[in-house]
Amino acid sequence: MSNITCGRQRPSPACDECRRRKLRCDGQQPQCGVCQETDTVCEVTPRGTRGPKKGHLKALKSRVEQLEALLESSLSAQEPDDLQIQNQNNTQSSSEGTVAASPVNVTRPVALNITEP
Repeated sequence: MSNITCGRQRPSPACDECRRRKLRCDGQQPQCGVCQETDTVCEVTPRGTRGPKKGHLKALKSRVEQLEALLESSLSAQEPDDLQIQNQNNTQSSSEGTVAASPVNVTRPVALNITEP
């Protein structure tokens, strides 16, 4: 594949003075035009990255709660099967005159309908 670059370049970040005065910074180094005219120090303070968009964290928490509820209901629906297997093991061991070591824990994979947001 060939390297195709977009015709637009990202503008250089505005210096602190241009940002404070809400002016367009020309990005000249070592001093932009505005700072040169006002005889101020031309410094660029790096900006931090933005956090998640509004509501994104709330949506994730809601989704986790839904999945936990689904898992809980799936596990509670599965318990009678586990108890039945455990009871079968206990009756077999008592009829044979031996003691069962520990109850068998049988788990089934649960199909989850997960869609991407």
